[in-house]
Amino acid sequence: MLRNELQRAEGELEDRCWSPPVGLQQWLQLTHEIENKAYIKKKISAEKQLQSARDACEKLKKKRSSLVGAFVSTHGKSIDEVDRSIVEARTSLNEVTQELAERVHRWKQIEMLCGFNIINNSGLAVLESVLYKSSSNGRGLLPKGCISYIVILYYH
Repeated sequence: MLRNELQRAEGELEDRCWSPPVGLQQWLQLTHEIENKAYIKKKISAEKQLQSARDACEKLKKKRSSLVGAFVSTHGKSIDEVDRSIVEARTSLNEVTQELAERVHRWKQIEMLCGFNIINNSGLAVLESVLYKSSSNGRGLLPKGCISYIVILYYH
């Protein structure tokens, strides 16, 4: 069977009439949604890190402006520690922003090459239910048309 799929895929390449397998769109949409979910978690974590640094900065500012704080050394975070945490938080947010720009560009290129929507889709829950419904162990099976696509990727 694999040999037949390989021959069919090679024929499609020679004829330059290759078209994406039917199931590819849903698998790419699922991949996009899973990536997006991970991105959102990372973004929320970076935002919490920045808020925590801001809170520490505010606490330090209040302690230093109080009468007692002017004479007694603080037991909390030092200015250097607060400054370092702010820089780290901003760096994390910048990384998340750059990753988003790269992801958006990459997925738009993939959409253009495939000729179908990936970013705008029915959502993670729907895609998972459609793609994993045929499996009893929670892992989906490759749609029939994906074999030729995998073969093409392997040999090129």
